[in-house]
Amino acid sequence: MFLKRFKKIENPKKSFVIIHGLGEHSGRYKFLIDKLLDIDYQVITFDLPGHGLGEGKRGYIKDFYKIYEYIKEITPEKFILFGHSMGGLIALRYTEYSDKKPEKLILSSPAVGKLYAPAQKLLLNTIGIFGKLTINNGIDPKDLCHDDKAIKEYLEDPLVHNKIAFKTAKQLFSEAELALLEAENIDLPVLLQYGEIDKVISVENCNELAEKVRTVVLQKHKYAKHEIFNEPKYKNKYVSNILEFIEN
Repeated sequence: MFLKRFKKIENPKKSFVIIHGLGEHSGRYKFLIDKLLDIDYQVITFDLPGHGLGEGKRGYIKDFYKIYEYIKEITPEKFILFGHSMGGLIALRYTEYSDKKPEKLILSSPAVGKLYAPAQKLLLNTIGIFGKLTINNGIDPKDLCHDDKAIKEYLEDPLVHNKIAFKTAKQLFSEAELALLEAENIDLPVLLQYGEIDKVISVENCNELAEKVRTVVLQKHKYAKHEIFNEPKYKNKYVSNILEFIEN
């Protein structure tokens, strides 16, 4: 994984860890990194295996549990954890699985719960032996947001791809179900933000997640798609919700 650390001052106020989503990379979160540096936070982020500047075949993550162990390894004793989409799933599952918990958890349009039809699961179980074989990840750029400029930048970004390996998809689906199942055990402050017309993840599953987590602060954005931070109508509110949550 390709690790990056940012700080403006020698002794930052707090540490904030960012986990990006499927097919993208950590560099797409500069808008948030800059805001956090302005309030004297340290930001730690990395590109997942098979993503961005991370090593490996595009779209292939061999073992999600190695990522959880990696997060534990690179984080200080106290930190805030943020994840978007698949990164939100990883952040949630890390928090459920690891004995080194974040102080606060921020989930942005997380991919949780059942994300497939029964026929898709049967197909994955049947062809999972092909492991690294990749297919299109199914994300339609038009479903990301209402901003044509942001979509164009996404499509032209050389570090963005549309691949996912069969083994990775199988793990992602399994972890997503487990994340929702164990969410009721979360006992720390959680900010959950998602758009109500998101077609990339399951809004219904996010609603269920909000009901399961007792300590949740819920922000639903009525006309937002998957990337609320790129929605002209909501992006400022999205960031201000995060800053308010971590500072209080």
